[in-house]
Amino acid sequence: MRWIKMRCELPDEPEVRKIARLTKLDEFAVVGRLHKLWSWADAHTTDGRAEGDREMIDDLVKCVGFADAMASAGWLKLRDGIFQFPRFSEHNGETGKKKALGNKRVAKHRGKSGGNDSGVTPALPPYHTGTGTIPKKNPGPEPGAAGVLSTVKAADLSDDDRLDAVQGGLAKAGAFASTAGRLLVWSAACRALRLGKKPAAMFVGILNHAEPAKLIEQADEDAATARMKAFNARGRPPPNGYANGVADRTKPPPEPDDE
Repeated sequence: MRWIKMRCELPDEPEVRKIARLTKLDEFAVVGRLHKLWSWADAHTTDGRAEGDREMIDDLVKCVGFADAMASAGWLKLRDGIFQFPRFSEHNGETGKKKALGNKRVAKHRGKSGGNDSGVTPALPPYHTGTGTIPKKNPGPEPGAAGVLSTVKAADLSDDDRLDAVQGGLAKAGAFASTAGRLLVWSAACRALRLGKKPAAMFVGILNHAEPAKLIEQADEDAATARMKAFNARGRPPPNGYANGVADRTKPPPEPDDE
């Protein structure tokens, strides 16, 4: 019996939402068509690469523009009569399936034995950022990047001071600390606000993505650049709770002065 690997949270992925927006389909219609495409690729290719063009893919899923939408989301490459599903072998194909089954057996064994037999706590899965790999959770007493992101509210994204505090907290945790990383955080905020649906959740989803820069469009970067330029031009001294101009998100924000 043939099968393919698909994540439970797939309908909520930013790429799926982008494809849905571009094709004017809902997320569930997009996921169904992705299942069709990936199943076809699993049956007819070894690495997700085959001869064909966008018209062939659109015809397979009965949706004009689906191939271009996938390419825009970074889930399809089209070139010279060849199309490819990036990172296909990591999740499907014989290699990806063997890895998935092996992980499932390990998880099942740990469940039966009540944990890791060696007594060592297994490493938490990382996520990738523009400045390297950081853990999902900081094992120390101070919250890490995941802790910073868990506190983000929609209002933080539209207020420059609060957004700067979010970026400062991430930088202190070791994520998005470079100039490019700061621009990426502000661009993610602009994109989440522009799309409008649950901006805080979308902002976190973009920054948690393996390649967040792929989810940012030029309009978002331009808007972020303008906001940052205006923010930097104010040149105000950092308020309490900031260290060397970088906000400390591990401490409660300062109380506003009574007017």
